[in-house]
Amino acid sequence: LFFSADTTNGEKELAYILELETKLERDDLVKKLVEAFYSAGNRIAGTTTLISLNTRQPDIFYEARLVEEFYGYRDLDLITKYLGHLKSRTKKELPVKTVEAKEFKAMLKRVLVQFDTESQSNLNYKKPLLDLIDSYLVFYPQDELRVKLQQGWLKAEDDLTKKLLKLGLWIKEDSLFKTNIKHIRKLRQTRLSLAQKLKNDAIIIEEAKALSVLLKNTNEEREFRYILAHKYYKQKKFDLSEPIFTQLAQVGMSQVDKWAIQSQHLVLD
Repeated sequence: LFFSADTTNGEKELAYILELETKLERDDLVKKLVEAFYSAGNRIAGTTTLISLNTRQPDIFYEARLVEEFYGYRDLDLITKYLGHLKSRTKKELPVKTVEAKEFKAMLKRVLVQFDTESQSNLNYKKPLLDLIDSYLVFYPQDELRVKLQQGWLKAEDDLTKKLLKLGLWIKEDSLFKTNIKHIRKLRQTRLSLAQKLKNDAIIIEEAKALSVLLKNTNEEREFRYILAHKYYKQKKFDLSEPIFTQLAQVGMSQVDKWAIQSQHLVLD
């Protein structure tokens, strides 16, 4: 493949190699051509042949590489196209060979950093960043970057309803992974706060209950029991709210807090 160093867009060479593969009944020559072009520093020709290779032999590694290559060209349409392919992939499709698996993960990390930086000045890169974080967490659900990526996703996403749904998914996953309780608490409190903004009663009740259990026998538990009771009160479910308010109000003089005072007022009401 001596012509890999020529100044070319790779189309003529690709046609020749495809014909040669057919004659020789081989299927690895285009892959060798891709690497030859990239090794020679001809990114345009390398990308042309890589697109052809992925079209004929779709592969998760090629798709990630194309995302990185097209970021270099700032071609948002093609970035979106190949990110879409990546989003359809599962953990079972990750590269098997050790070297390729290591490079694949390193590629995703590089592009995550690039998208994050780019999205600070170009809002068009928020969606690619969100999509790539989603894919990374599908491929490596218990990765050391999980918490940072969750934080990055929440920062980049503007839709509160989507945040609510995503937090629900993460809470289930992190509970299954036995993630640090403090982190799960933070996720739940964030979801509760969003539910309050969106006036989503079902999730307010769900998270207030869960946080009460999570913080059982601590002073912090009282806040979430009050939130739960107050929501029942607003729904006119007095049979559910009154016992909680009564319990919150029944404390010694030295333990009186705002939850006790407010609960007492509502019980009298």
